[in-house]
Amino acid sequence: MSLDPTFAKKSLLAVNATVTGTSYAYSLGAATKYYWRVAAVNGGFTSQFTTANNFTTAGSAAATVPTQVAPPNKGLNQPALLALKVNRTADASRYQWQVSSMPTFAVLFANDSTADTTYAGTFSGGQRFYWRVRGMNDLGASAYSVIDTFTVMTPPGKTTLVAPANSAVNVISDSVFFTWRMVANAASYNLQLSTVTATTIYSTTDTVYRVNGLAKLTNYTWKVEAINAGGSGYYTSTFAFTTVPAAPAAPSLVAPASAAASVNRACRFIWKSSVNANKYRLQVGLDNAFATVVTDTLVLDTTAVLAKPLDANTDYYWRTNAQNYGGASAWSSAQLFTTGTVLAVEEPEGVPTVFEMYQNYPNPFNPSTIIRYDVPANANVKIVIYDILGREITTLVNGVQVAGKYNVTWNASGLATGVYIYRMEARPENGSSAFTNVKKLLLMK
Repeated sequence: MSLDPTFAKKSLLAVNATVTGTSYAYSLGAATKYYWRVAAVNGGFTSQFTTANNFTTAGSAAATVPTQVAPPNKGLNQPALLALKVNRTADASRYQWQVSSMPTFAVLFANDSTADTTYAGTFSGGQRFYWRVRGMNDLGASAYSVIDTFTVMTPPGKTTLVAPANSAVNVISDSVFFTWRMVANAASYNLQLSTVTATTIYSTTDTVYRVNGLAKLTNYTWKVEAINAGGSGYYTSTFAFTTVPAAPAAPSLVAPASAAASVNRACRFIWKSSVNANKYRLQVGLDNAFATVVTDTLVLDTTAVLAKPLDANTDYYWRTNAQNYGGASAWSSAQLFTTGTVLAVEEPEGVPTVFEMYQNYPNPFNPSTIIRYDVPANANVKIVIYDILGREITTLVNGVQVAGKYNVTWNASGLATGVYIYRMEARPENGSSAFTNVKKLLLMK
């Protein structure tokens, strides 16, 4: 039953009920035309409504002034989502509500009619409102009620994001703790976490929230809003971070070859690189279960010479795994080799005569590029990537390397298009002058 012949305005529905039987009793307002219709329901299915009929109730113009019930007059710290209520009057079929931020009602925040004695509104936090109501029917309206006031609770201020830090890279994706500052008068917080394809909102009453199982090598953005009954303190600015890449695949061993005999006691171990690996673990043992390990070391390249020569005429097994911030691969298959008696430091083919760092290739690139460099003598080598403002992004190489020609791959997934800088510093172990070189590279997505 509605005061609206189209039944479109919910606030003018006088009756919207499901009943058993074929009759329904309800007290209606005076002097008002009502429209009514019925649909049949069973088993969760509903028929079409009948054609609407209408009738007009008897009576004279509304005269009884409604009395406000809620919120209490001069009530403080009211919620932003607030229901205004009055007592029903016998001669009114609807109620006209006026709400203003001014006692003169010169500017109206709300001016609406309902068939019910309740008006639900959303009001601005931290503000005082004035409100009044009158009863109405088709023949006329009563005087307005007295003017009551209420004040909506002030929303909390903005919080401050703490961790993960803005532009953080290699964030461990299995379990990420999001942290922000506490805000006075906040009852809860919404954490919004987004990728380029999806957004999820998490609600909590704490200032730390844990999210498990994020995708690897993915760029995320996050922000937080503080909330109380007065509304939202508005979202913070957005922080971005990139999760760790997936763990690399196991490397393939090259030399010493499987079952190789008379191997140099100071042999060079060589294996193939694994995509996205930034270091490798090399193990040399006396058995294929590696119960007795002779060497267990981390290497930043795909080649290594042991600091201590191996024993002569001895069977050894060796294996490697690849590692990055996302974890470690499985071990490669172990390979057996047998040393001879020769003890001579192996030099890599084509040992360079000077330190050099070459322009990356390709350049521009997306998302990976290769940086080649030469090391003419054993040296502590460090290669670091910076953004154009000089902030360190990542370290590609950091450790002692023997003489040789090298290359390292940088994967810039998750970073924005722009110019970046790479810097090489090498400090020879023989005490000669240090080498430094700086070049630019361009990431274009």
